[in-house]
Amino acid sequence: MKNRIMICVLCICMLLTASGCGIGVEDEVPSDDNGKPSNSEPSVITESEQEESTVSDDDSDSDMTASEGDTDAESEKPSDDNSEPTNSELPVITESEQGEPTEPRDYYGELIAAATECIVGKNEGETEDDEDYEFRYSIYENYGFSYMIYLSSFYTSMKLGYLIEDIDGNGTEELIFGQNDESGSLWDGVIYDLYTISDGELVHVFSGLEKYRYYFCENGLIANEQENGFAESIYSYYSFEGAELHLEEAVIFSEWDDIENPWFYLTQSDSIYDTENRESVSEEQARKIIEKYVYEHPVFTPFVEE
Repeated sequence: MKNRIMICVLCICMLLTASGCGIGVEDEVPSDDNGKPSNSEPSVITESEQEESTVSDDDSDSDMTASEGDTDAESEKPSDDNSEPTNSELPVITESEQGEPTEPRDYYGELIAAATECIVGKNEGETEDDEDYEFRYSIYENYGFSYMIYLSSFYTSMKLGYLIEDIDGNGTEELIFGQNDESGSLWDGVIYDLYTISDGELVHVFSGLEKYRYYFCENGLIANEQENGFAESIYSYYSFEGAELHLEEAVIFSEWDDIENPWFYLTQSDSIYDTENRESVSEEQARKIIEKYVYEHPVFTPFVEE
């Protein structure tokens, strides 16, 4: 009998213990009106709660970035000056910054200004000295025009000037340096330099001297008179095309080659010194060839006005 009573008491205690635990669990879990646990549905987070959460996350990320930034910046910095820039560092050139095409270089203007400066000299008409001559000579050397431009300081009577004209009719104007003098003079209309433009570049076609003179002829050719002492004189005639001279014919007087028959004729050769293709002619024949070339006397614009 006692055993049964003990068993009953134990059962009642166990039931009470179990029922007490269940009540505790139910109190901890919130429920809705229907008695169902609220965690069976997803929780709702408001916009204000999201913003606060985002701000807090960003702050934590920025703290980490700041602490790591020094190391990252040093690792991304170029190791030397030759390192190629990243795309973000490349300069961007806008259409306005590119600008319009530049104007072609004024070669003729530069040459005219240089020749004028060489003639005027450093002292501009004052007493000339060694320093002034050196100044003139440096300009002559730099630009390579005729030595006669430099010599004009010694020969004050020289009337040097320039002319811009399309002499071969191809649409490109040439620049000519020359001299005017009294009518009938050997120096009236003599040409010392001829320039042209070919493929956008300046070409110095020829340069003359006191005893190596060029002239324009009325038939469109260019004559050259060359004196090599008393024993040799050469009269050559060239056509001008594009940027080159082409020998058409030449008359040579040379006692060095044949003192008894010194007159020779040459045509369609690359050089006036081509002795193999020369043919001997009489003085009368030579004079007729020379006389058929009538020289023009262009009026040059003076480098320095009187």
